[in-house]
Amino acid sequence: MRTYRPRAYAQGELDNLCGLYAVINGLRHAIQPERRLSGHDYLWLFQELIHKLAESNELDDVISNGFSRKQVDTLLKASQTIALERWGQFVEVERPFRKERPPRKASVVEAIRQHQRKRGRSVILQFSEHWSVVKRITETRCDLLDSYEYRRLRIDELRIGVPITPTDDANWYWLSPASVFLVSANGKW
Repeated sequence: MRTYRPRAYAQGELDNLCGLYAVINGLRHAIQPERRLSGHDYLWLFQELIHKLAESNELDDVISNGFSRKQVDTLLKASQTIALERWGQFVEVERPFRKERPPRKASVVEAIRQHQRKRGRSVILQFSEHWSVVKRITETRCDLLDSYEYRRLRIDELRIGVPITPTDDANWYWLSPASVFLVSANGKW
């Protein structure tokens, strides 16, 4: 049996579509260990999600400014419906830190670690205005399934919240806990 070795679908350098790619790569990372879908399936999903953005008059905004948490949430909800209707795959999405005061970094890292202990799971998150997928997390780093150029983040370089000064942004990766999505694709509905 061939081992599943994920490779991220990649975005262009000028399009600001990392949120869209994170949704597709996150869904793919959760589904693939159990069920192989073709590149055509993901291309079709990409087109459906682009169409969803265009219908809601948000496509120009995300291309110019990138994705907000709300826009990623909308795409994840659309993806849940598509996965169930097209592939018979039930996908669950949780945001564990949505209403909580900013948690400690250790709590966020542990939540990600616990979630990824089982097959059929992925984590989509936003750091420093970029969306990505955590492929694996260790004591010292997050390995990413990223659509752009990030391959890993060192845990000691992560900060919780938003930068206060411009130099803060240059020195650290800022993680928004409210923008951590836990995705599970365990079995069929």
